[in-house]
Amino acid sequence: MKGSPFIRGTIFLTMATMISKMLGFIYVIPFTAMVGTSGYVLYTYAYRPYTIMLSIATMGLPLAVSKMVSKYDQLNDYHTVKRVLKSGIVFMFIMGVISCFTLYMLAPHLAKLVIDGNDQTGNSVGAVTTNIRIVSFALILVPVMSLLRGFFQGFQSMGPSALSVVVEQFFRVLTILIGSFVVLYVLKASVSLAVGISTFGAFMGAVGGLTVLSAYYIRRRRHLKKKEMESIPQTTKSFFSLYKELFTYSIPFVVVGLAIPLYQTIDTFTINKLLIQIGYMQGEAEKINAIIGLVQMVVLIPVSV
Repeated sequence: MKGSPFIRGTIFLTMATMISKMLGFIYVIPFTAMVGTSGYVLYTYAYRPYTIMLSIATMGLPLAVSKMVSKYDQLNDYHTVKRVLKSGIVFMFIMGVISCFTLYMLAPHLAKLVIDGNDQTGNSVGAVTTNIRIVSFALILVPVMSLLRGFFQGFQSMGPSALSVVVEQFFRVLTILIGSFVVLYVLKASVSLAVGISTFGAFMGAVGGLTVLSAYYIRRRRHLKKKEMESIPQTTKSFFSLYKELFTYSIPFVVVGLAIPLYQTIDTFTINKLLIQIGYMQGEAEKINAIIGLVQMVVLIPVSV
């Protein structure tokens, strides 16, 4: 019976992940209908480097924290559990800010890699730069949110993670669809602005997910404090030794986490140049790029779930 809550939680988390993935797929249909293939590919120009920077920012630490929390929970050492959480959050926030700043500054250079500045038939370097910079702000919150999920999972408590995953995706999709509709059909503004609002959905989703996790933590703080007071005294680990242990666990997760975003980004950032070299115009190349991106999304649904 001891494993029963864990099994229920795992099923709950799996279902939440599936719902999140389906939301992430379904929104593409109305979104692409509103902004067109040119708008959709502009969105991917921003999102691809963002996912890579997110993998680098988190460095696999959320899963490493989950393993460490589980380990020290079994040892009844809640002093160390608390230190793992604090040190992890501080590190994630710092990495998030650094990653945000890095992506923000690299935006114009990344835009020039994917856009031919002399061809006006597609998206402009300025539009791509703006959208990359907008999505970069999500990097401040998402790493901390991911670490809190790992913290709860370390206690075999999957409910907070499951709910936050769905809420995050819901807020993101809502921002994308409502934002695009208002910009295009109410304000009669440009597709570029609509996509800019859509990329900001990553930040809004992070706000929603982080709010859920923070509420759960506040609710359980008294219980965790009680466990800490009843904790078996252990030798106090230095922050250096905690970080060393965290990174030892996290390295394999970094490699795995970078695989799919890396090849998707390489595809997105090379297709245009290759097609232009053989005679396509920028706008035509972007249409093909968008179609390839949409096909990849469909193919990766069963893999990601």
